[in-house]
Amino acid sequence: MGRRTGQKFDVELVFICAAFHDLGLLKKFSSANDRFEVDGANAVRQFLEHCGVPDARIQTAWDAISLHTTPGIAAYKPLEVELLYNGVALDSLGVGYETFPEDVRTRVVSQFPRVNFKQEITEAFFHGFEHKPETTESLEPPAFPQLQEELRRFFAPVIAGLSRPEAARGRWDPDTGAWAAS
Repeated sequence: MGRRTGQKFDVELVFICAAFHDLGLLKKFSSANDRFEVDGANAVRQFLEHCGVPDARIQTAWDAISLHTTPGIAAYKPLEVELLYNGVALDSLGVGYETFPEDVRTRVVSQFPRVNFKQEITEAFFHGFEHKPETTESLEPPAFPQLQEELRRFFAPVIAGLSRPEAARGRWDPDTGAWAAS
């Protein structure tokens, strides 16, 4: 994705952000009151400070992780922030999937199969939020059906932004990493 922009970007920082972006869902990194995105961003900040990384790079990483689920902002931030946001959208929703050559898509999906992704990501979100439901806009624990609906609403702006050719392909199946007929 990054190479396709034709712009220079910090590959190492994007990699670190991709590795850390959901750490806020884990109890070890989860605060009592902040959204999981902020918790993940705080974890990356602590890690990068410990490694002596310059403040500007740390701030870019913090922004990328804290905004990785927020539509409409990443495009106005440094490219690394936008790349993480777009990578998460591709990985979880298939946004931009058709722009990659079929052989690349096939190779990636075969090397990294998406076995039971929908169930596992839903459970990860639920367990990441269950001790602080107020950070998810009115979710009452334990409310698995409510959580699933919250996730649908959460990703609705991204889904609504799909281009007509993508929408015509049906719905994205994260378990198979492909578009399925609606």
